Amino acid sequence: MTHNVDLRIRRTRKLLRDALVELIDEKGFDAITVQDIAARAMINRATFYRHFVDKHELLERSMEDVWSDLASKLDPPPYDTRQIGPHEPPYNLVLLFEHVEEHANFYRVMLGKWQVPAFTERMRSFLETIAQERMNMVMPQHQPTPVPRTLISGVAIDMALSMIRWWVENHRPCTAEDMAKHYVVLSVFGIYRALGVNQPDWPG
Repeated sequence: MTHNVDLRIRRTRKLLRDALVELIDEKGFDAITVQDIAARAMINRATFYRHFVDKHELLERSMEDVWSDLASKLDPPPYDTRQIGPHEPPYNLVLLFEHVEEHANFYRVMLGKWQVPAFTERMRSFLETIAQERMNMVMPQHQPTPVPRTLISGVAIDMALSMIRWWVENHRPCTAEDMAKHYVVLSVFGIYRALGVNQPDWPG
């Protein structure tokens, strides 16, 4: 009996989560009411309130579910020690894009035209951790760099977010591994390599 109750709870929460995402896609989070969500999920408001206090808790729990799934799949960076190359992206980078692919509609809506600030900031914070850990593997934190480390990580994060947005908005025209490779080419080898042309010879 408990198993059936758990299944029913999970099913109801998924219906509510899916309804929330659909409605954000249509008119943005601020314009949505609990009644809108309940109606779209085809349940009554009383049932909604048995699961969540309000739409903000539903959004927060939905994001937590996605983050928990991502965290469960990534390996600690020290164990991801393969040599980086255009055909050998970091394993965690491939896992990140595979995770995005599994939750493509959620990412498309959260990062899309009605962008949800809470999700974007959480994503930036997560990517910041990854960027810093990767940089520390390449260059110890105490060593100076020609370009400020915070600027480097900021550019890396913006690039990752832009690529994720492009990928999900364009119905994922290439594989998760391809996206990881594209990221390496752009971030490590640069725009000239991505365009397939030779890097110019810089004077001096």
